[in-house]
Amino acid sequence: FGVDLSLATLFQAPTIAAVAELIHAERGPVPGQSAVAAGPETTLRRDADVGPQPKRTWSALVPVRVSGDDIPFFCVHGAGGNVLNFRDLATNLPDSRPFYGLQARGSDGSHLPHESIATMASDYLAEIRAVQPAGPYLVGGYSGGGIVAVEMARQLAEQGEDTDLVVLLDTFHPDQPQRPGDSKSEKVRSHVVLARERGLSYVGNVLSNRLKHWAFRLRAARLKLRTKLGLTLPLPLREIVMVEAFLKAAANHETPQYDGPVVLFTAAERAHIFDHLSPGLGWERYLSDLQIEKIPGNHDSLVRKPNVRVLADKLEAELAGTVERRAVAAR
Repeated sequence: FGVDLSLATLFQAPTIAAVAELIHAERGPVPGQSAVAAGPETTLRRDADVGPQPKRTWSALVPVRVSGDDIPFFCVHGAGGNVLNFRDLATNLPDSRPFYGLQARGSDGSHLPHESIATMASDYLAEIRAVQPAGPYLVGGYSGGGIVAVEMARQLAEQGEDTDLVVLLDTFHPDQPQRPGDSKSEKVRSHVVLARERGLSYVGNVLSNRLKHWAFRLRAARLKLRTKLGLTLPLPLREIVMVEAFLKAAANHETPQYDGPVVLFTAAERAHIFDHLSPGLGWERYLSDLQIEKIPGNHDSLVRKPNVRVLADKLEAELAGTVERRAVAAR
């Protein structure tokens, strides 16, 4: 149909009929025919009838569940930009807890990603405050999204608003200590030893991996150029641009000290290459009120069934506990 919808569309339009309505809204009726009179096969314009389309405005806020009387929980995307992996988490929280995801600008393939964490946080807060004008707020983020959530809480504090809790879902601080054996000289020595042991086959594998790496970089550069030229990216290729842009923004972000309450849910299963990291995944230096909880599963599966049930129970206990803590503080 020549219509490009973000993955988050599946939250607001979970049925075929609802998706059809969105497509109809994007393309409009066939010229000369009213939408009422048109049948289901003729309500969408043909490609030949479609002229230049205006660029759609971008909205980061994705309402996953808007009903409920509790304080809403706003959760930021990971480096890939989309929020579909929040579905299981949202549905396992109580019905009384409104849940909003925040998808990254650019995940529709038509807009440039944010270049800084601070700007990203500021734009997300503008949309959040349109839904919830005043605090207290409950914000969080999955993976890299936790970096944005901390920055959002910091900006809210500057604006005189309270954030009752920041939730980090297996978020690594971007400034991590170097892994032992990761220096360039040690890597070179390791390659030399392995080349002597395994011969030309090892050298061939190393060269092949390097070529794949540079091919990926070249592909990412071309995709970035397409985005700058205003060309829509095919859905399977968007994550390359999104991840690269997010990692660059995170690497350039200077994390300030934050003194509000933060809970970090870490995955119980961790690859051995992360053995050198601290229990708080590097956040201890920046967060004075940090609580750490382990969740079954790895970085991907802690937000999926069956592990997400454990995560949802612990998360809701923390979110609900903020009401009691606020009541105690008010006495």
